[in-house]
Formats: sequence, structure tokens, C-alpha cells
Amino acid sequence: MHRVKRLARLYRPIAELRPWPRRLVEFVVLATIGALVLVETRMLWFFSDDWAFIIGRRQLRLHHRIGDFLWAPHNEHLMAGLAVVYAALTALFGLSSPFPFMLLLTVGNVALTWLVSVLVRRAGARWEWGIVAMVWLGFLGAGNEDIIWQVQIGYVWSLALGLGATLIATRPLAPCEGVRVPWGEIGRDGGAAALFVLGLLLGPITLVTMLGCGLVLAVDGPIQRSWRRGLRALTLPAVFFAWWYGTYGRRFTPPWGHPARKMPAYFLRGTTNSLDKLVQVRGLGVLLAAAAVALLGAQWRNRRVRNTTQPTAAPNSADTAAAAGSVHRNGQSNLPHSTAVV
Repeated sequence: MHRVKRLARLYRPIAELRPWPRRLVEFVVLATIGALVLVETRMLWFFSDDWAFIIGRRQLRLHHRIGDFLWAPHNEHLMAGLAVVYAALTALFGLSSPFPFMLLLTVGNVALTWLVSVLVRRAGARWEWGIVAMVWLGFLGAGNEDIIWQVQIGYVWSLALGLGATLIATRPLAPCEGVRVPWGEIGRDGGAAALFVLGLLLGPITLVTMLGCGLVLAVDGPIQRSWRRGLRALTLPAVFFAWWYGTYGRRFTPPWGHPARKMPAYFLRGTTNSLDKLVQVRGLGVLLAAAAVALLGAQWRNRRVRNTTQPTAAPNSADTAAAAGSVHRNGQSNLPHSTAVV
């Protein structure tokens, strides 16, 4: 018991930090993650898929096949943005060192780590749990290929941009008077749509974040307003991706010839492996994810019940008195019919 009290005394100053020390702690953690990755990868070189963009896409561009240079799938994926990134970095810095590529990849990983901490706080957790999430992903996370392989610029930034767009599109709304939508809300949804499109240009993982964004908006109230937000944020990227798939994506036949009937099994195995890798214990990640989904579902149902059964607030007595005075002076009532003074 004495040890518990001692830990509580140590924890209290951390939990009660002011905003600017909190930002400083976040910056130190993120800077340490980025510096460690850059130091540990300083001796690495380009390999495998890197050369498909360094040489293969360059040949397409030199032969004036700009459409294929941009839109041809890479392993079935739209990665036009990554082709442009490789061409630009090669033209600016050459191939004497992969450091510029690693720097861009590391910035994407750091940004993604910070966005996950924002997501944790958005879910209602205290700020220190956001730090725990950053430390977990930055120092203990699985998937080292995503951190040390330059071609993962596309996948990492695709996820980071998609997650950022999701956080923008699903942000809590201010009360809206009447039926007119505030211009600020339209602008933010348009910004989210632009980030989704940019993420789709870099990699396919943005599609997963778009699906998550749509699910959140579908169950978030008020329903009519949430659906309008979803249409503004998701229509443009969905139409763009459908255009690419119809004109370029479906023409690609993978050399390994995965039959379509096996795709559900591949998807299920990839999802379960990803969840288990988060905690490095086989089977535990799936159980924790199922528990999290059940908990979120229960919270959503409880909130819906509270919103449905909550009685309408009675009119404020001060407002009623002020409106009554207005009736006395002007002979007209600004109150609802149920409270109007006659």
C-alpha cells in the first residue's frame, strides 16, 4: 500500500502538467524517435521496390509515357504520388545517399505517431496515455520494414494523411443554428477531402481510413448533418479512386495470380496478424480488438439512449421574462407558441 501511495505521488505532477510542458514532452518523445531511426538506418541502401521507382518509372518518363509513369499500378496499387516523390528527390539530391528519402519517411512516421496520440485523446483518454501510445509505436512497435525501407514513404504518408483527414472530418461540431451550414465546416470537410485524395495518390491505406471515417460519421449524430459531412469529405476521393481503377487499375494482372475467391481469407489473415503484432502476442491482439469494439458499441448505444430519453429543457425564466417585456413594448411575441405571453 505504501508503494502505491508513492507511485500516486510521483504520478500526480505528471497528470497535472500545464499545456506547454505537455507539448514539450511530446516534442522530446517525437524528436527522440526520429533521431533514433535516422541514426540506426544511416548505413542502409536502396533495394527491391526502390529501383522500380528509381529506374522503371524513369524509363517511362523518358519515353514520354507520362500517363503510365503516373497512373500505372505498382503491385496493384495507385502510387502516382510516390513516383513523383522519387523523381523529385532523385533530381534534387541524386543517388549518392538515401538520407533524403529516409528523412521524408521518418517525418511521416513521426507525424503518424503524433496523430495516433491525438486520436487517443480524442477518444477521451488523458494526455499521458497519448504519450504511452507514442512511446509504444515509436520504440516497441512492430513492422520495422515500414520504418527503414524508403519505398514505404508511400504507405506511411498514405496512412498519416488519411488519419489526419479522418480526424478533421469527424471532429466535434459546434451547435448549428437553422439549416444553413457554416462556411468553416464546409471548408474543413473540403480540406479533409483534399487530404484523402493526396493520401490516395501516395498509397492504398487511405482507403481503410476513408472506410473508418464513413463508419464514424454514419453512427455519429445528428444523423442528417453527419451524412452531409460524409458526402462532402468522401465523395471527391471516392470518385477519383473509381476513375483511376476504371481507367488504369483494373488492367493490371498480378504475376502471382491470387484468385479472387481467396481474397477474403487473405484480408482476414492480414487483419489478425496486424492486431497480434501490436502486442507481440499471438491471439491477444484480436481479443483486445474485439473487446474494444464491444466497449465502443456499448458506449455508443448508451449515448443514443441518453440522447433519446433526455427531456427537453424548460425555457429559462430570465429569457421568458425578457420576451414578455418585448411583448409589452412591441406588441409581438418572439417566444415559441408554448411559452408566448398573450
